[in-house]
Amino acid sequence: MNLNMQDQVLIENKLLPAILTFYELPDREKAEIFVREFFAKYCEERNLDRKAVYSFLQQRIKDMSEFNKNISPKLADELGSIVLTEKERGKARNPRTPKAKRKNDDDAR
Repeated sequence: MNLNMQDQVLIENKLLPAILTFYELPDREKAEIFVREFFAKYCEERNLDRKAVYSFLQQRIKDMSEFNKNISPKLADELGSIVLTEKERGKARNPRTPKAKRKNDDDAR
């Protein structure tokens, strides 16, 4: 799902500043919780695809960090592990991946 221009503008003006602010909190654990919860609530309230929003945010953070030394490029790399589930990140085992064959009594011959 692609984000329309209105969604992109709202994400850039509402969600991104909130994430950047939360990320600067000294308590990393609390910061990640705030980012995760705000991201989830934002996507849910606006019925947006989480992966599409994440991809847009990641690119914007990378772009912004090139020109603003106060924005850490590290956030772009860490954002996926903060806001996306393992399944959304693609870490879950691919169901099409063949399972290893089990050895049975027929293999012993």
